[in-house]
Amino acid sequence: MLAVFEKTVANSPDALQSPHSDSPSYALKEGYLASQFVSKNSNSVTLNLGSSGVLAYSLDNTDHLVHRLFAVVDDIFCIFRGHIENLPFLRQQYGLSKVTNEAIMVIEAYRTLRDRGPYPVDKVVRDFHGNFAFILFDGTNKTVFAAADADGTVPFFWGTDAEGHLVLSDDSAIVKKGCSKSYSPFPKGCFFTSSGGLRSFEHPKNQLSQCRGWIAQERCVVPPSRLMLRLRERVPGCLESRAPKTGPVISKPEMFTEFTARAETRLLFG
Repeated sequence: MLAVFEKTVANSPDALQSPHSDSPSYALKEGYLASQFVSKNSNSVTLNLGSSGVLAYSLDNTDHLVHRLFAVVDDIFCIFRGHIENLPFLRQQYGLSKVTNEAIMVIEAYRTLRDRGPYPVDKVVRDFHGNFAFILFDGTNKTVFAAADADGTVPFFWGTDAEGHLVLSDDSAIVKKGCSKSYSPFPKGCFFTSSGGLRSFEHPKNQLSQCRGWIAQERCVVPPSRLMLRLRERVPGCLESRAPKTGPVISKPEMFTEFTARAETRLLFG
């Protein structure tokens, strides 16, 4: 799978730009990178997104345990590679039919975030159990949404070309052709949105710094009440006899109020 987006759609993180590139690469110029992808992958399809960029994917699938899927729903495009283990549960949770595959599942989850929220974005992605990487483009809102699972089992890379275009692909050789040295593996357990940038769905409260292929997670301070809540969720009843007598202990499982979740959704998806 391959996606190249204009700067007006998605800004490449500054840390992806290498000052030591041998020669400038232009991923979108004359359809360069898409043609490289097509020549390398037989039975492939290219989608011109107009002024927003280009998508390309291959229908060949040599590994039947790792799905390669493409779907379009209401001008929302999704390229998916991998497998979501709890797909039957998610179908039921979102009220979808049994024929819903992983790519459509990602689109429907995104539409829920965009249209019907509020839901914490990190929780929605964290609910996808399995090995996966996906690229989603909303043609109506000109929004990019991409993510990779916490284990990084599915190869996924991103970079930026000489003109600042964001490049995403599961093929490191293709990304290197379009970005020279300005690329790295996509961070494990993270998601990227056009307006929200890079965030971790495994550790949503930690600040992230993308630094040439590795993630620096800044230490965050968790309030004692939040720590007790986490323990209470994991081992019910274990804190009842030890709860402090002074001050209330949070007993509700909701970590975000409706206002906070709605504000987060608007920040990330407009």
